[in-house]
Amino acid sequence: NIAKGAVRFGGPDKQPSVSCVASAGPDFTLLYSTGLIERHSLTGQRVGAGLDLPGASGDIAAVPDFGGFVTSYLDRRGPAAVRRLVTVECPASIDEPE
Repeated sequence: NIAKGAVRFGGPDKQPSVSCVASAGPDFTLLYSTGLIERHSLTGQRVGAGLDLPGASGDIAAVPDFGGFVTSYLDRRGPAAVRRLVTVECPASIDEPE
């Protein structure tokens, strides 16, 4: 609840569902149904910047793995839709910008 408060997304009607939760060392990573990937500390604070899966739309399937996850999503950019299979690695630590 801390990591995905409805206010962040413009209210409960616009709040995306979580497609995957994966470990990231002492932190955890959330993949939202919009294709947004965010890393959070155990207290729910965002760590670093988020990452968007390019062209993600529709259902996103994901399987967590130790230190990351594998996701499949439909990329609707361009004239034809393409199914993408992506491995996302979530290292145990990341460098914070100074």
